[in-house]
Formats: sequence, C-alpha cells, structure tokens
Amino acid sequence: MTKRFAMTNVRTRNALWLIVALLLITSTRTTFAQVDGNVQGESQDQQTPQPDPWEAEMQAFEELDRTEIYPPESILFTGSSSIRLWDTLEEDMAPYSVIQRGFGGSKITDVNRLADRYIAHHTFQAVVLFVANDISGSEEDKTPEEVRDRFDEFIDIIRSYNADAPIFLMAITPTGSRWHVWDRTRAANHYFAALADTHDGVIFIPTEDLFLGEDGLPMDHLFVSDRLHLSPAGYAKWTLRVRSYLEPVLGGWE
Repeated sequence: MTKRFAMTNVRTRNALWLIVALLLITSTRTTFAQVDGNVQGESQDQQTPQPDPWEAEMQAFEELDRTEIYPPESILFTGSSSIRLWDTLEEDMAPYSVIQRGFGGSKITDVNRLADRYIAHHTFQAVVLFVANDISGSEEDKTPEEVRDRFDEFIDIIRSYNADAPIFLMAITPTGSRWHVWDRTRAANHYFAALADTHDGVIFIPTEDLFLGEDGLPMDHLFVSDRLHLSPAGYAKWTLRVRSYLEPVLGGWE
C-alpha cells in the first residue's frame, strides 16, 4: 500500500509539473504575441504618413486651377497669411492679372517644399514673395542666415520653372506683435537685399519706412487688432510700394 501511495504521489507531481509547463508555454506564447503585436503596431504607426498641414490649402489651390483661367502674363503672389488676406489684390494690381497663392502660417520651407505642387504648372511673367513666419519669437525660429539660405533656394526653384521671370522679394514688415524680434527680422531683410544684389532679375522691395512712425515704432493704424496683419490702410501702403517696383521692371501697366 505504501508503494502504491508513493506511485500515486509521483504521478500527481508529474501531472502538476506538466500543468505548470503547459501554463508557462501558454504564457510565453501570449507574451511574444503581445510584443510582436506591439512591434507591428509601432511599425505600422511609423509607416503611416502624417497628413500635410497644408493639404487643405493645396486642394483649394488645385480647385482654383480647375475653375480659373490665368493669363500667361500674370504675376504670381505667394507666401504667408498677408498674401492670403490681401482681399483687394486683384483690383490693387489691375490691369495686371494676378495668381494669389498665400497660405497662412507658412514658412519659407513650406513654400519651397510645396512649390512643385502649386507653382510649377503656372505660367507667369513675375513672382512676388512675402513670408514672415520664420522669425516670430518661437523656439523653432530660424536664424537670419538660415532664412536667407531658404530664400536663395526659392530663387533657384522659381528659376527652374521660369528662367527669365523677375522675382520680387518683399521685406518682412515691422509689427507690434513681433517687435521683440525686430533686430533679427531686420537682419534677414538686409540679407534679402543682398540676394537681390547678387542675382540677376531679383529685386528687393523695402517696406520698413512705410510702417514705422516718427518714434521708430510700428504705427498701429496700419494693422488690425492682432498688431500683426495689415489693415486696409496697411495694404494701401503695400500697393503703392509694390506697384512702384513692378512697373519699371515689367514695362508699365498695359
């Protein structure tokens, strides 16, 4: 009987070990499956392209291209929100035709990166660029030298589309909301002027004198309440200045 009891204990222990082993195998497989699933999930997340922040704007431009006809002698205005918000641009530049392609918040790197999508297919006789968001006081700000280099890239991009079209680089406007970075912004403007001096067919349009008062500060009536974007009076200043630079180069208003 003792022998039989011992055999029973051995069998019981073996059965218990077998159950433990099976549980360990099942647990290990589950863990590996979870890890593998997580890795695959992370890999899929990494491979999923993030939506372009300007996709809606690009689609809007493409819709305009389908519905509007732009004469080949048009002037293409591009850049950030001050171009987008220029509601009177068409009448201000008349009788020249314009292609208005500004998208708010954009930086010069955005303009360059997306140029093949929204500029390349257009025929134009000149380009006017205004981008003012690369130096704004944020941690992502570029140095004046970096901004200059990106503007230089823009010139090369436009030249690849149209080797002869004049390119007008508008100075970044001195504004109340970004007055704390005006020294750096002003340095960038000086670099834009230097680019115009070193590239044929590139013209710098200064505007600092239009927006600073006798006290040397931006004049509030030329801006809307955010002290960043232009008021109608500010756009009127821009209109006269831009036209005064376009006309001698393009041969008058036809």
